[in-house]
Amino acid sequence: MYIKRLTVRNVGPHKKLDIQFKCGLVGIVGKNGCGKSTVVNLLYAVLTNDFGRFEGVKADCINNQSNPDDKAFAEIEVEHNNVSFLVRRSLRPNKSVFAYMDDLKTEITSSDKIAEELKKILGVDSGVLDRFVFKQQHLIYDFLAATDGERKKAFQKLCGTEHCETIWLALGKFVASNSTSNQSLTDNSDQLLTNIAQLQAENQQHQDEIEKHKSFLLSQKTLLTIEAILNASVTLKAAQIQSDELQQKITATTEKLGNAQELLTEEKDYENKVREKFNKYKEKIKVASSTKTAWGQYEAATTKKSVAVARLTKAETELDKLKIDSPCLSFDADEYAELVKQRAQKLHRKSELDRVLQKFETTGLTQCPTCLTSVTSLHEHIKTYRSEHDELKTWCESANQTIAKMELAQRTLKTYEQNLQQATAAHNAAKQVVDSIDVPDQPELSKEEALKIIAKHEEFEKMLKDAEAQTNIRETAVTRASSVLSTCQNQFEDVQAKIRENSVIGSGSKTYTITDELVVSVKEKRAKHNQIFPEITRWETLIEANNKTINRYEQDLENLRLAVKRNKKMKQLLELLEQVREVVHRDRLPNLVAVANMERMEDGINDNLAKFGSPFWVETSQEDLAFIVHKPGEPPQAAGRLSTGQKVILAISFWLSLASVVGLLALDEPTANLDEENRSFLAEALSSLSTKISGHRQIIMVTHADNLRGCFDQIVTLG
Repeated sequence: MYIKRLTVRNVGPHKKLDIQFKCGLVGIVGKNGCGKSTVVNLLYAVLTNDFGRFEGVKADCINNQSNPDDKAFAEIEVEHNNVSFLVRRSLRPNKSVFAYMDDLKTEITSSDKIAEELKKILGVDSGVLDRFVFKQQHLIYDFLAATDGERKKAFQKLCGTEHCETIWLALGKFVASNSTSNQSLTDNSDQLLTNIAQLQAENQQHQDEIEKHKSFLLSQKTLLTIEAILNASVTLKAAQIQSDELQQKITATTEKLGNAQELLTEEKDYENKVREKFNKYKEKIKVASSTKTAWGQYEAATTKKSVAVARLTKAETELDKLKIDSPCLSFDADEYAELVKQRAQKLHRKSELDRVLQKFETTGLTQCPTCLTSVTSLHEHIKTYRSEHDELKTWCESANQTIAKMELAQRTLKTYEQNLQQATAAHNAAKQVVDSIDVPDQPELSKEEALKIIAKHEEFEKMLKDAEAQTNIRETAVTRASSVLSTCQNQFEDVQAKIRENSVIGSGSKTYTITDELVVSVKEKRAKHNQIFPEITRWETLIEANNKTINRYEQDLENLRLAVKRNKKMKQLLELLEQVREVVHRDRLPNLVAVANMERMEDGINDNLAKFGSPFWVETSQEDLAFIVHKPGEPPQAAGRLSTGQKVILAISFWLSLASVVGLLALDEPTANLDEENRSFLAEALSSLSTKISGHRQIIMVTHADNLRGCFDQIVTLG
């Protein structure tokens, strides 16, 4: 497998990263914290959709400096066995995409289907990529652990046998628990068969008793005949009782009908007499009714005329009173206007005098403000002013009284004229109403005689209605009695037919006349028949209960057979599982698998070491799952005693042999903690390896050792 390209947007520390990889030894270098390990972990995550090598959940891998709307994804382009494909894992939005490079329009977006497609292309699943291809820093040297137990656990994980102990313990627990239950089975089949035979014998005895009792039972035909006789007897007795009741009802109804017809005849005679009297008043009632109407019109007109005359008299009285009480007042409008004009002039002059006198009296003036005459020389003049002022005041007061009297006379005259107009209008209207009322002539027939005729007519009319109503009641009574009598007679005939029908019962060729003796006889036969049924039912109940018990015993017997068969199979299964436990023993199988894989890998490791210039070669030790190292001119030694640089070479050779199927190896910081001497040794070895694998295999190595830069076919510098 050859990873050709990696494209990253907003994942981890990388906001934007594009890498074109070569096929050969690729070194990823840079400062601490620049995201070197993130690149290897992203290659693994894109291929497996497993982001567990990052801290937190998958969404936590998104670059925290990116905008919420920015896409976050990692995409790789891979070539394997001449097949090129693309895989993208988007974190925002959360989506996976797989497509072949020669058909990018056809995409696979289901994670499960993508995993199936990758397994089909690469020939391995994500577990192999995790254990053998993308090695994390703390697991690179686990196969060289110092203790046997640690190496055993490492090889169990590498070989996929880490669950052997769990399987071995689970099988042991299953065998132990089922061995105990397998031994607790008791075979009581002979007792069950004996019980079944006894119950079947009891059932036969019960069946014999049933057959014996059934011989005393009446036939179905006889039972039907008895039932028909008893039903006919009941029907006949009820019909006879009903016949007697109907006969009594017919007699009573016939008598009731005769009485009703007599009363109807009497009511019709009375009705005819009342109608004769009522018809006599038919001619008189017309005259009396018209007379009553004429008297109503005459009285209404007379009353209306009287009211109108009373109103006219009242209006004439009020008009005469107003004429008599006419006020002896006069009002001269010109005189009133002249007086008002003079009062205004006088008041104006008085106002001027008030202002002048007030100035001299209140302000302390020593001379006239207009003519500048000294006050001492103006005493006579002021005196004249005061005299004129007093005269004006007296005149104005007298004028005010005169004007008030004139205004009162004006208002009084105006009110009198209005009242006189209203009284005159009311008198004229009342006179017009009196003249408009026309009183008709008084009828010749007196009102009392007309009312007497009308009252008599109404009395006979009411009597006639009562008589007709009573006649209708009597007719209804006769009709109802006739109907009841007819119904009773029809019912009586039906009952008589039912009596004849149920007096004799036929059964086949025989006939039975229903008598009390026959009824008693058949009842006795049916009672004897019915006494047998409880006994038969009791025997049948016992048989049913025994059959249930037999079924239960037979089920227990069948369950026992199945249990014996199952125990036999379980015993065979337990023996087989014991053999399986021996095969998958927690120590045997993992060791056998590990040794077999180590022997298979031995040549591959040495071939890979040869690519480093053959600094040493190894062989496997089956006893302790270790590698024995052979150096030229030195005695063999354990691999754990190699220098750190030599361990790195051995580790790369080891993992290359395991990842040979995929053709790719990614290592995260395998050179950590190397001193200068080991780094120089590793640099020479990697230079030799680079010339051997360039263009054939791909090794991606994360490192921060600057002296290794010249060993790589390609250097990817981050940060």
